[in-house]
Amino acid sequence: MQNLSILLVDDHKLFRAGLKLLLENITYIHRVDEAENGIQCLNFIQQSNPDIVFMDIEMPEMDGITATRKALELFPDMKKIALSIYGDEN
Repeated sequence: MQNLSILLVDDHKLFRAGLKLLLENITYIHRVDEAENGIQCLNFIQQSNPDIVFMDIEMPEMDGITATRKALELFPDMKKIALSIYGDEN
């Protein structure tokens, strides 16, 4: 299996830290980076192009849905996983 780079995008630092700790213990994940909003996410992926982005939905400055749409314009093959406790299914 390849060495994966992961980007965690969530405005809750404690959640990011916990998930990062779990992911860093997986042998085929070589890097886990963090962003706290959609704007930081877009800046990061333009520089580093991570293999997988874990994206929160509701965040300040730019929400995850907007950030995902913009990121997919830049990197249409980007793999993303939505993470949220947001109650709206849309």
